[in-house]
Amino acid sequence: MRSSKATTNPNQLHFVGFSIRKALFKSNHRALFNLTFCISIICFSTHASAEIREDFASLDKWQTLTFDNIPQQSKYLIKIDESGDRYLSMQSQGGGSGLIYKEKFNPYDLPILSWEWVVFKGIDGVDHFTKEGDDYPIRVYVLFEFDPDGASYMNRLKYSTIKAIKGEYPPDSSLNYVWTTSEISKLEFRSPYTSRAAMIVLRDKSAKLGLWQFERVNILDDYRRIFKKDPPRVATLAIMSDSDATGQSTSAGLRNLKIREN
Repeated sequence: MRSSKATTNPNQLHFVGFSIRKALFKSNHRALFNLTFCISIICFSTHASAEIREDFASLDKWQTLTFDNIPQQSKYLIKIDESGDRYLSMQSQGGGSGLIYKEKFNPYDLPILSWEWVVFKGIDGVDHFTKEGDDYPIRVYVLFEFDPDGASYMNRLKYSTIKAIKGEYPPDSSLNYVWTTSEISKLEFRSPYTSRAAMIVLRDKSAKLGLWQFERVNILDDYRRIFKKDPPRVATLAIMSDSDATGQSTSAGLRNLKIREN
């Protein structure tokens, strides 16, 4: 039940909106882009059916993403609960790593994303608007590829320069759906690392721990509302549990992940 593995630098995710402040907070340099992560996504297959359904029978469709300066990885294990339902257990003990879905999809064809999640142990007393507080017990991401046809001249020039050097475009932007157990004053805000990452709080401190919650979001509506434009036509998913900035321990679960037309 182990996934395949890709090792990368957190600066790669600084731009795509994995909201990874990890290396940026702990290092003195900022590379604008690194495309190892981008290439790993672009090389994955595109999903053309009417629905993507992940019931976590295995982790074969997921690739592990680790961070060079975070030695402690999160743990992702498939478990069975008391009712006999299968779910993905997500645990972090002062570290952080993620899982990236290997199949891409068109958000215009499949705009509805739904899932069930639960937090058993959260992260307390952090300020999510700062890099030092950018830890969450569970995150569900939609990562969008760069679309040169819909980009401004300056962005096309910038991205084309990077492509000429690295061979691929870097990712464009992301929607990051999160569950926090800390006090928070805004439910939508930009990542403390990049304005291209939208943080959307679906569950806050008022949500009961240990109780599964159902979520249903419209990717197109959320993207248009926050970024004030249409999203790129190619996207993929990612998930993560992290607590390296705070050093706390977290425990959460995810199941019944679906992307569909309506």
